[in-house]
Amino acid sequence: MRPSSGKACYAKRAFVPPVQERAQRLDRSRFFGVPIAGFENAGRQQLIFLLMCGLEPRSKVLDIGCGVLRAGYWLMHFLDPHGYHGIEPNRERLDMGRRLILEPDLERTKHPRFDTNANFDSGVFAFRRRVRGEGTLRGSRDVRERMPSRRFYGGRAV
Repeated sequence: MRPSSGKACYAKRAFVPPVQERAQRLDRSRFFGVPIAGFENAGRQQLIFLLMCGLEPRSKVLDIGCGVLRAGYWLMHFLDPHGYHGIEPNRERLDMGRRLILEPDLERTKHPRFDTNANFDSGVFAFRRRVRGEGTLRGSRDVRERMPSRRFYGGRAV
């Protein structure tokens, strides 16, 4: 139903530039673990790869070495709330990703969890062990079995 003025009602939201544009704001004098050129596309390709391996919105993802959240950005948008967990020992990288790459409300709505332990200890997230068939990829064997064919990803055959 239209308002009496005849104009559609839209919620006012602040403009958020595309991911690649936000990545360009990262300090180029520092190394963030990934190249800035192609940042958006590379993160999207990681999500596509995981989708081909069986990733579902209800899946739980542990992103080891999540850095400035190149893949984390796309995963948080795709996964259900509380589905994304990232470990990055370099606190500065993680903070830059959270501040510059993620939209202001994304953490509030998706509730990702982060940790900066240098041992990449996933125990900080206290995952519940799932049984096969519950929609979670449990390890590299599951990923290999679900892959449609051998592919090159990030310069390496997987």
